[in-house]
Amino acid sequence: HELRCSTLEQEAQALRKEVAEGRVLREEAEARYREEQQRPQAAVSAVQEQRGDESGRSEDAQKVLADLRAQVTQKAEAHAGAQQRLLEEVDRRQRAEQDVALLREELARLKEAKQSSAPRTQTATPLAREEGAPARLAPV
Repeated sequence: HELRCSTLEQEAQALRKEVAEGRVLREEAEARYREEQQRPQAAVSAVQEQRGDESGRSEDAQKVLADLRAQVTQKAEAHAGAQQRLLEEVDRRQRAEQDVALLREELARLKEAKQSSAPRTQTATPLAREEGAPARLAPV
């Protein structure tokens, strides 16, 4: 009976040892399982964070690009407006120069007409007097 108890105790002790080792192995296996379960989740989280950062950077870059495009458009419109005003000013000056040239020509014609129609203070030519024609003025 004692032998039998001793054997049972040894078996129980061996079983407890196996159970303890089994518990350790199970805990280790569970820990590895949790790590492996967390690794993909951590990797997914890391990728999502990276994509979020890239998305944020991409959105920032898109905003900067849109701002730059708006500035370029605004400057191009301002340049076109300034260019149009310059063309109009050049046009206006050319017309003014043409008007001045026409006025100078008209003034010259008027001066010439005034000189040719002004009464002469010179005496009539002797030839005209001899012929009995009315006195004409000699050319100046």
